[in-house]
Amino acid sequence: MKFAHYDDNGNILGFYDNGIHIDIPEPNILLSEKEWKGCVNNPTLRKIYVASATLIEIAKPEPSLDDIKHATKIRVNDFTVTVSVRAKLTGYADQYKLAGWNDKSQRANRVITNTASDADIAILQTECDKRGKGETPQDLAKNQAAKGQALATAVAIIDGMESAALAAIESKRSENTLAALLD
Repeated sequence: MKFAHYDDNGNILGFYDNGIHIDIPEPNILLSEKEWKGCVNNPTLRKIYVASATLIEIAKPEPSLDDIKHATKIRVNDFTVTVSVRAKLTGYADQYKLAGWNDKSQRANRVITNTASDADIAILQTECDKRGKGETPQDLAKNQAAKGQALATAVAIIDGMESAALAAIESKRSENTLAALLD
């Protein structure tokens, strides 16, 4: 048999099974298997009504506006990061490839504006040779600059939308206006 030990305020302090425990502290009440499982699965929603020594369910507290805002911000972040908006945008490139794209974009812009170093040109020539597409460093630089611009624009759109969503969440002063924002 299962027992719940509780304090003077009805807070459950622990559970005991007379098949395992020799000493079961007082005060305690006998619990059915179903009651015991309910207490273990939702400990903050169960309490002992001390006057009659009976198990009662207590109402789950409503989340605060700050709790709802925090959860909503996590949803926004999940959408832009976890749901892989950024990953889809980049074709699931890893962080090293992304860093390389930024470097390539800067180098390409130097080639296009005729401010490239000999090393910049040599690096582009090496990539042209390995790609085997008959490109010149200038051709590759144009492609890389265009790709860099497209990526920067898409990231700016995502960052702007994310920032606006987070600011809108923060500005809400009630659960209803926050819920309306999400609809």
